[in-house]
Amino acid sequence: MAPQPIRSHDVPALAAALENVENLDQVRLAFFGRATARGNAKVHDVANEVALATRGRVWLDEFDVDDEPWSAERFGIRRTPCVAVLGPEGDTGIRFDGGLEGFGAASLTVALRLAAGADPGLAPRFRTQLGELAEPLRLLLFVDHWDARTPAVVRAVAAVVLASPLLRVDIVTAPDFPVLSRACGVAYLPALRVAGRTIPVVADAEVLTHTILTITSGDV
Repeated sequence: MAPQPIRSHDVPALAAALENVENLDQVRLAFFGRATARGNAKVHDVANEVALATRGRVWLDEFDVDDEPWSAERFGIRRTPCVAVLGPEGDTGIRFDGGLEGFGAASLTVALRLAAGADPGLAPRFRTQLGELAEPLRLLLFVDHWDARTPAVVRAVAAVVLASPLLRVDIVTAPDFPVLSRACGVAYLPALRVAGRTIPVVADAEVLTHTILTITSGDV
């Protein structure tokens, strides 16, 4: 049986997972929320625990989108609460929208490792193909962070997104955004919304690359 991912609030396990990651001090997290909104504090706490687990190598920037509306516009924040991952070269395009209880901290940790330059497990030819995308593409990954499969799926999708500056992904906690989930036809989790199509998603970056390129090329 595969080991369970790290649960949120397990700071020692988070610290161990992030201990020997090179270039981690060049990565930041940014929290976007509303001071009076329900659930914001819990999301902030999980993000802060992940940052603290790095022993000062990763900073957590904090923005109240009501007091600082420019922040949401600058970073393209569409939903709150939201945690954005910022890498050595700026914005990675990776967003976590909604709650992070369950295995959400594990998913954040995976994204931080990849943003810092950890091996994405994506062959050079796939990275080249993704780098040749002609137009910006914003993906929606619908997940439930209580599902132990989620961190592996997040890793695969984040690896794909980091291969192209034209790709972005909003990792949406589906139970927190039921209207959006219904509008996108989400009938199962995890699910990926690509160019108007909602499809099942697997924890394999190369399979995802092939699927995304096929959909965007119009060959389906």
